[in-house]
Formats: sequence, C-alpha cells, structure tokens
Amino acid sequence: VQTCALPIFKSVPAFITVVLSMFIALLGKESGILFIILSIFYLYIWDTRKRLYSFLSMMVAPLALFIYLRIHAVGLLTNPQNAPIDRLGLAGRLMTLPSIFEFYLSKAVFPWKLASAYYWVYPKFSFTHFIIPLFIDLLALGLLTYLGWQVKNRSTKANFLTYIFFSIWFLFGLVFYLQITPLDFTVAEPWFYFSMPGLLGMIGIVITILNPILKFNKRYLYIGAFLIIFILGLRTSLRASDWSNPTKLAMIDISASKQDYTAYNNLANHYFTKGNVLLATKYAKISVSMFPFATNENTLGEDYFKLKDYPDAYKAWTNGLKYADYFPLYDNLSFLTEYYGSTKANELFLYNTTKEFPDQINPWFYLALIEYKNNNIPIAQYAIQHANNLNSQNYQGVSGAYYRIMNQLPLNVVP
Repeated sequence: VQTCALPIFKSVPAFITVVLSMFIALLGKESGILFIILSIFYLYIWDTRKRLYSFLSMMVAPLALFIYLRIHAVGLLTNPQNAPIDRLGLAGRLMTLPSIFEFYLSKAVFPWKLASAYYWVYPKFSFTHFIIPLFIDLLALGLLTYLGWQVKNRSTKANFLTYIFFSIWFLFGLVFYLQITPLDFTVAEPWFYFSMPGLLGMIGIVITILNPILKFNKRYLYIGAFLIIFILGLRTSLRASDWSNPTKLAMIDISASKQDYTAYNNLANHYFTKGNVLLATKYAKISVSMFPFATNENTLGEDYFKLKDYPDAYKAWTNGLKYADYFPLYDNLSFLTEYYGSTKANELFLYNTTKEFPDQINPWFYLALIEYKNNNIPIAQYAIQHANNLNSQNYQGVSGAYYRIMNQLPLNVVP
C-alpha cells in the first residue's frame, strides 16, 4: 500500500518519456488529460515542488500542440448533438448529474443489466430522478470522507496521503464524465474504467487499517476474495457472449437501456438486410420517435423507399438533414430524384449537392440524367463527364450513360 511513497525514476530522460507518453495518450483520446492531472497531484503529494514545476513546464508545449491540432481538426469544444444529453442546456445536464453519479456507484457495486450506451436524461426537477440519486451520492461521498478521517486517525501519514491520492483518482475520473461538457452518451460503462483503480485503492487502504482492529480471519478473506473474483469473472464471460451477434446485442441493450435509440436503429438495419422490411420499418420508427437524428432518419427513409412509399422516404431523408450534414442522406435523395419530386426542385437539389460534395459520383450522375431528359445537352454532358471521372469502380450504369449522353443517343439507364 505504501509503494506510492517516492518516485523511482528521477532522471530527465525518464521525465521526457513520461511527457511523450502523456502526449500520445492525448492524441489517442481527450481523456488522456486525466493522466496529466493525476500526475500533477502525485508530484504535489509525494515529490518535491521543483520536480512538479519541471513537469508542468515540460507539458506546456505538448498541451499547446494538442490544443492546436484539435482546434484545426474539429474545434476546441464540439457538440455534435447526436444524443439527447447534447441537446440539453447546462441546467438540464446538472439536473441529470446526480443520476449519472449514482449510476456509476451502482455499477461499481455490481455490474448488472449492462448496455453499450445509455441515453436517458432528466432535465426537470424530480424526487425520483434527482432527490433520491442526490441523497445516495451524498451518502457515498460522506462514507468516503468518514473512511478518510478514520485512516488519518488510525494509520500512518503515508497511508492517509495514499488514500487522498486514490480519492482524487476516483473523483476526478468521474467529474470528467458528469456532463458538465456534453458527451456522446449520457453514461457508458467504459467511462468508469479510469476511476475504478482509485476506488479499489481506497478500499485497499481501508482494509489495511481495519485488519489489525477487526482481526479478520485470513481464511475467510481469501474465500471472500475468491468468490468475488469468480462471480465477476462469470459476469464478464456472460457479458462477452452478448456480442455473439448484433441482434442479440441490440436486444440486450434495449432491455438494459430503454432509451437506446441506436439499438433500435441497429435492429432496423438488421431486419432490412434480412428482407423483413415491415419489421425494419417498425424498429426505425421507434428509434426516430425516441431521438430523431441523421442516421435513424436515413434508415427509416431506406425502409420507406423499399416499400415504394416515396413521399415518406423523401420526408425522412430531408428531416435527417436538419440534424447533420450526413452524405448518405444526400446520396439517397439524389437517387430518389428518379422516382419522386418535381423536376425543378430535383434539379436545384442536385446542383447544390454537387457543389457541396464535388467528389461524389451519384449527385453528378443523377444531375446528368435529369438534364439530359430536359434536353439540356451541354450541362448533361458536363455532369456525366464528372461522374465518369469519379467512376473508379467502373459502374456499368455510369459508363453506359456516359456513352449515350456524349453521343446524344436515347437514354435507357436503369438507376
């Protein structure tokens, strides 16, 4: 337990290796910032201020480079609004915060009813979803504070400082995922991985100081540890089997996460590929009713198109564009111009799409078709030349249309 006392590696090359590792962690995932914060607290508690200042000064350049790269790539703070929590203001997210903290505490006790992601939100004041979780959270924090006080009074300073370090590890790992800044899901079990060592560290310290007082029978401790490891190992094995096929995983996700609109969308895609379009449409409608977004609106539109319900397909695909600039929606709407819509509206849509996505083949192809049918030969030839240049996979429909339009022959292309 007392191995945290002083760092072993004190050379400058060792510090450089640590800083580079931190930078690589940041490039891999933004949550790598947690390791930097944890290192600062470690040096503050266990090491000299000189080495702390050295670490901070060496981290300035990597952090500045990371921030520059992130701003250049996606911006400093982004909100894709692809989950219900993203569309809440800060007040709504704070109302949901107690239930988020309580979720992680409950899964730490035992990981039952697991899902790939959770999307619930509680933006309004509620006794069930705000007061009760808040009471549980405060009770847990009070227990951790009491145990820390016991460690301070009953053990060495080294043990107390180690308990403080692990408590910082545990709490900072959770603060990052409490939706102060909106994330992709409301909660996700992997987000607790960082905090778990901190929690286990605190438990280890408490057991260390309680053992001489309560005089635990080692035999019972070993048996208890074995049972806990066996039960959790069995739970892990059962959870791993959930990924045996996508349908099973989606069904299990829905049973554990009632608002999982992505699971319903996955079921819709699965049944669509199996040819059961009616069942696929049912699940796609449920997904859209829970949380309309570009992906599930695209799925619903494909289901309607397969059923030859072109007006509803058009409605779903155009609705999807309200939520994201998602190219499959443009691609499907380009294809739909052969079946639905006025010539003028379709022509305008295809013109705008080719401007926004000049390197995509279908908008150019269907623009060529619609212009050729309208006897706008020069424009049709210009568009089909673009489509043909982008035809890297040698689609016969594009090649055939190119030959006929360029030679002004009757057009007989099956979309």
